[in-house]
Amino acid sequence: YSMLESVDLKLGEITDEKGEKVALTHGLFGKLRDSRDRRVRSDAFATLHGAFEGMGNTIASLYAGSVRSDVFGTRARGFESSLDRALFSDNLSRSIYTGLIDAVHSRLPAYHRYLELRRRILGVDKLHIYDTYLPIVDMPEREYTYEQACDIVRQNLAPLGEQYLGDLDRLLEGGWVDVYETPGKATGAYATGVYGVHPYMLLNFVGNLNDVFTLAHEAGHCMHTFYSDKQPYMNKDYPIFLAEIASTVNENILMRGMIDRCDVSTAQGRREKAYLINRFLEEYKGTVFRQTMFAEFELKVHEMAERGEPLTGETLCGVYQELLCVYFGPDVEIDDYMRWEWARIPHFYRAFYVYKYATGFSAAAAISRGLSKEGNVKRYLDFLSAGGSDYPAETLKRAGIDLTVPTPVNEALDEFESLLGEFEGLLK
Repeated sequence: YSMLESVDLKLGEITDEKGEKVALTHGLFGKLRDSRDRRVRSDAFATLHGAFEGMGNTIASLYAGSVRSDVFGTRARGFESSLDRALFSDNLSRSIYTGLIDAVHSRLPAYHRYLELRRRILGVDKLHIYDTYLPIVDMPEREYTYEQACDIVRQNLAPLGEQYLGDLDRLLEGGWVDVYETPGKATGAYATGVYGVHPYMLLNFVGNLNDVFTLAHEAGHCMHTFYSDKQPYMNKDYPIFLAEIASTVNENILMRGMIDRCDVSTAQGRREKAYLINRFLEEYKGTVFRQTMFAEFELKVHEMAERGEPLTGETLCGVYQELLCVYFGPDVEIDDYMRWEWARIPHFYRAFYVYKYATGFSAAAAISRGLSKEGNVKRYLDFLSAGGSDYPAETLKRAGIDLTVPTPVNEALDEFESLLGEFEGLLK
């Protein structure tokens, strides 16, 4: 699948904002979906998903084979379901997965309210999915030097305490970060560790606000690795279920700090606060609502396979289209080509993985909200230092978060509604 999706599949051409024909790529699609030209957004979505539809039977066969492989392994090892098998190695209960879906379903009215607000601000008669990505509050693009970005991150991560900040300085000032883009350098950003030495961070820093948040995010990974290396070698690696929590904690703290520093006595300050809250709401949309929809798709498809039902392009599109209608609600137009979106999600070939983004975001939100309470910073550092020495749910309890009950997810969704109310007030 990855060879087909990344190498062989040609996505076609569209006409950009300047009236020029451009070859559509995955990277360019990410830019075009934020275009202020609605025709460009629409064409980009239709062309991309049309390309996947053109290979739909092949991709459906590949994905069906992956799912059947999961089902075979489930039956060969005596599990009741593919989900139970996937949760077994982390000693997680089925309720963590299904409880996430139930909690998100209960808050879909708030999500639909956000989508309706987006429709009104954009001034369109009917919202399409291609209208749900571009920012709805404009702010002049600011440029930051790397040194300024480091100062912003340090300043806003102060709630994590002196020990964390001191170790963070070692990371930022000790030559552990490869900052700028150079010829032949890998794209994107990531963190990696070398046991007994220290973590390394790769960036391709150009100086926009995204880069500031990326620095905070990757620093979270590095610090998690740095503290986990206190464990013996066999226990140093923290499980994937926990991997995005430390990075998201840093992003959440940075976001909250920047929001709190906005001067709402001025029009500029109110607009900046609205911009940042909109960005925060989009993180909830992309990480909690969207990933939970993906998780529900995986669950339904595996249950179909376990019942012996056929997995074809049409049946998979049918499941996905039903979920699009549920999650986006009756007031969003679901273009027919969107039912092929499942075909371009590579995470589905690593079954029952995407829900961890949503649970990790919920746990990170709870941790970052609670750092002001006495003793919580120490508990959080204990969590970072645990590595893989225990099952992930038990390790997370060291930070005071229990994902075996629905409280953390519900509190995160409460915060989404609260932020939405504040956002609505700022736009009046």
